[in-house]
Amino acid sequence: ASAPHTATMQSINLFDTDARNPLSTEADDAATGAIRWHCQRHQTKARLREECSICRQVWCRLTLYLVMMFYGASVLFRNIAFYRYRGLDWYSDQVIPTEATAPLNETGAYITNISNGDRVPLISALRDEFNGGQNLNVTLPFEGESNLTSLDGRIFNLKDFAQDYFVDLSNSAFVRDMNEIVAGILQVLTFAIFFAPFFVSFAGKARPNTLAMLFRHQQTLFTANILRTLSYLSTSIPGAAQHCQSVRWTSPKGQPGGWEENRQHTLTAKDWFLDTYNFFNNCNCGDLIFSGHIATALTNVLVAQYYVGLAAPKRLGRLLIFTLWATFVLQVFCVLTTRNHYTVDVVVGIYTAFLNFVAHLYFVPKDPVPKSVGDDGLISPVQLPI
Repeated sequence: ASAPHTATMQSINLFDTDARNPLSTEADDAATGAIRWHCQRHQTKARLREECSICRQVWCRLTLYLVMMFYGASVLFRNIAFYRYRGLDWYSDQVIPTEATAPLNETGAYITNISNGDRVPLISALRDEFNGGQNLNVTLPFEGESNLTSLDGRIFNLKDFAQDYFVDLSNSAFVRDMNEIVAGILQVLTFAIFFAPFFVSFAGKARPNTLAMLFRHQQTLFTANILRTLSYLSTSIPGAAQHCQSVRWTSPKGQPGGWEENRQHTLTAKDWFLDTYNFFNNCNCGDLIFSGHIATALTNVLVAQYYVGLAAPKRLGRLLIFTLWATFVLQVFCVLTTRNHYTVDVVVGIYTAFLNFVAHLYFVPKDPVPKSVGDDGLISPVQLPI
């Protein structure tokens, strides 16, 4: 009679909620949302075996998704887009005449001696040459370039709602840096939610596998990047960012644009595949519709929220979901106020990412599961060896 009692006592430890309360029932745990820790050595090994089982099922596809994310969508296709890119100044230069013609009159034009400043009406000097003609025009060569200095540092871009009505923070280094920092924070939050079930679960809630969540996340991002690549390669739009302005344009702080110079890194097929200058210097142009920052951020939020709803108790879940959406709103603000994208890039990015996520839930409703577990798509604490 003492042997079972001894085994029970030996199983009690600080990391196993069930062992600390051996008399509690599953119904009691579900009612209280008790935390279950899975930090013992045998628990970690069991979980790793499950993750390895899933890895053997999805590693090939997951590798493809990661290559698309970190190479195709970040380097190759963006280089091709930049190769096709032209700033708005290039389009305006195409229709500027190479010469200008205007009628002469007694007060309209003069010939000036630059040595002493003497000048006479141009028409008077030309009358003898044209036999006293009265109706004369003068034709002068023109440089044929847009006068970007007349903008006084304003961005030369398309008419846009956010740029008309939102504050312009494109000259703020802090906000430009914050745009990337916020994207990083949202990524960290998402991956923290993916890895949390490896060590902790909640009674009455599911315990999804980390690799299964990561697989759905990358699969969803993969199709989002395919859709984005098809969109921005279809039509190249003049950029709104400062680095997508011409070298002839100057910001209020005296910083010139540079799309002509940066585009030199994308002129050959070898550059498309191998050159990472614009990626690492964050000066790519031509990949506007739709915004990759917004599509990625919203995908992070939607996938993370989906698993939070399955795995976290209500109060904690609400806190996590609020944090995710607040961070996403901040991301939208930074993207629009730094002028990195037009409003249409953000709008299309939002509804494309949402519909893409819903499509994945519809067509791929079940997550990959370890071979030893059923095909319900989720691993609950009861099903796991502890």
